[in-house]
Amino acid sequence: MNQSTRASSRIDAFLHPRILKECLDLFDSGFFSQAALEAMEQVEVALRDHSGGSPNEFGVRLVRKVLDQEKGLYLHLSLDPKQQEAGRMLFEGAFRYYRNYAAHDGRNITGTGAGRVLILASEMLDMLGASERYIRGREGLERLIASKFGEPESFVAALRALDGEWFVDDVVDGFFERLAEAGISDDQMSVLVETGLLEIDQSPSRDPEFDTFSSFHLTQEGRKAIDLITGLTAETT
Repeated sequence: MNQSTRASSRIDAFLHPRILKECLDLFDSGFFSQAALEAMEQVEVALRDHSGGSPNEFGVRLVRKVLDQEKGLYLHLSLDPKQQEAGRMLFEGAFRYYRNYAAHDGRNITGTGAGRVLILASEMLDMLGASERYIRGREGLERLIASKFGEPESFVAALRALDGEWFVDDVVDGFFERLAEAGISDDQMSVLVETGLLEIDQSPSRDPEFDTFSSFHLTQEGRKAIDLITGLTAETT
């Protein structure tokens, strides 16, 4: 077994399916700079899919368009969804440092370096894979409501009903039943969290029978969304 094959056997469990398919053979064959470039180009393809497929946008310019703070994607950040600006900086820095170097030179990319790029590109693809469009502002909220809730009243009711909901440890017995009784689907709850309108706080439980206490709370954006939608609803009545 050669060095690159031994390396791939250690990293393939951490790679996104697109990176496994398009990059691992290059990596195993020792084409490290090509593997690194292909990995970053797979991220670029995913970004372009979100942008509408314009061939005239690429690299950092494409990142800035797709991840625009006001109307771009809301990244799926598994560690802390509130760190959207840090996520955008990660994308821009990765394109400036890794993608540009691999495309224009690449001679110093070793097997270790290429493996790290493949893992980083996999993380970036995961961030994009579950992303939602920003819903800030009237147009964004109206799109979200139309696609997930149907009526503004249902959207506002879901946010208010979930604010303060709780469960202990990972025991959710009765939780989803309460959501169903309130007319809230699992998908609606998920999108409210993913778009940053609602957040889940977890803390040690005060009850010795349980380890953790988790509760839902409206974020500042969630409160603004309620104010905006209730104001618009009042204007039409």
